[in-house]
Parts: sequence; structure tokens; C-alpha cells
Amino acid sequence: MRKTATLEAAVPWLYLKGISSGEMAGALEVLVGPEAKGLSASTVSRLKQVWGEEYGAWTHSRLDQDRWAYLWADGVYRGLRAEDAKLCALVIIGVNERGEKRFLAIEDGVRESTQSWLEVLLGLKSRGMSSARLAIADIETEIKQPGPEDKQQQRAQKAQPLLDQFKDWLDKSSLQVPPKSAAGKAIVYSLRQWPKLILYVEDGNLAIDNNRAERAIKPFVIGRKNWMFSNMPRGAQASAILYSLIETAKANGLTPFDYLWMSLERLPGIEALLPWVRSA
Repeated sequence: MRKTATLEAAVPWLYLKGISSGEMAGALEVLVGPEAKGLSASTVSRLKQVWGEEYGAWTHSRLDQDRWAYLWADGVYRGLRAEDAKLCALVIIGVNERGEKRFLAIEDGVRESTQSWLEVLLGLKSRGMSSARLAIADIETEIKQPGPEDKQQQRAQKAQPLLDQFKDWLDKSSLQVPPKSAAGKAIVYSLRQWPKLILYVEDGNLAIDNNRAERAIKPFVIGRKNWMFSNMPRGAQASAILYSLIETAKANGLTPFDYLWMSLERLPGIEALLPWVRSA
């Protein structure tokens, strides 16, 4: 097969038009060019044998030369195996400490099957993939005490040492990595945001991420595409005010509809009707 600039664009096409729908002809034409129309059955059979041998060698390649910082796993369904609707490709992609993405496993299996995933993971382990190291976010799941003071103490004991190691690595790497490279930009950004990153360790009332805020704005993000008035400045301002009241009422344990109904009935005197006052 030829390797051209169109290869990067052909890969998603191969997935969308080939694996997921079973229409391989169009995908192969994008991948190998007009010659794909002339592929004979014997040529395709030979290619399948070659690809099978390459896949077999790849599934036995060693993984102990890298340390994997992040793993992504999913089951990808495709139309080629329509005779077994449950069967899919179990895919695991790893990101090493240099930020390089690699396919680690592509195996047949059942997405909802624990046994299928266990076999894939055992296969990765046999190829030398090391166990994941404890990450800062994992520590949050281990903190059992809900109180902010206890949470702050546990973060200081468990997360702070890892953050200190990360900060040392950033400082050293900033002197070695070109600042305009992708890795250099990430390092510079991390150092600039460092004071904000470590705030959650100093205050147990703070969350490690902004998931709560993301969940709060999700209804607005979905709704803004459906409401025509939100595309005007005044409409956007009005909807922002309304959503602020609704989400603040929810955060304080109030039913938004009942709270807004009561507030509209009792206006003016809005200060006494604020959600945190009503929930106190």
C-alpha cells in the first residue's frame, strides 16, 4: 500500500465507511487509490494473509519499553460481524510518558463481558505492560472522610508528594524541552497554572476538578441550541440570569420551579429571597 498525505484522512474514513458499515470498497479506494478497483480476489486473499501475519507479530510485541501514563478502552462495533451482534473489537490505546499514542490491543470480544476484558488485560500483562502508578485523581476516591478539614489533611499527606514530584519534573523539563514544541507548550502552560492547580490541596472545600460546574451548565449548553432568543445579546443575558437562579436553587437543595414561583409572587425584596437564604 502506498503511504501518502491522505493516509491520515483515510483512517477515519476506513472506520466510518468500512468497519462500521461494511462498505470496504470506498474505504480501500481512499486508502490505496484508484488501483483499489482492480484488486482481485487472489490479491485481497494474499493481503489478508500478510496482514494476519503482521497482526500476529504485533499482538506479541513487548510493551515493557515504555511507561504508560494513560489508557483508553472501548468496544467498537462494526457491520462486518453482523452475524454476531454482540461481538465487537475490544480496543485499548495507551499514551506513554512522552505523550505518544499507541494501539496496545485490538481483540474480538464482547464489550459487556468482564471475561473478555480480563483476557485482553492479561494479554497486555504477559507482553510486559506495567501496572498503572497511583495518580493524583485516584487519591480522591480513597478519601473516605467527607469533612473539609479531614480531606485537606489526607490530600496533604497523599497528593502533595506526587504534586511535588511533578513540579520538579516540570522545572527540569522546562530547561530541556524546546518551548515551542507541543510538549514544551504543555510544560509552560502547567507551570503558569501551577498556583491554581495546587489550591485544592490547601482547601478541603475545593474539588479536584470542575465536573460539578460542567454538570451544572450542561442543561444550558443543550438548551441554547433550541431557543432562538439566546442568539441575541439581551436574550443570552436573560437566560444566563435565569439559569444562575435555577442552578443556585438546585445547589441549595430547593426545587427550582417552586422557588421561582414563590420569588415572583413576593417581589420586591429580592435579597431576602436568594436561594442560600431560603435554604438556611
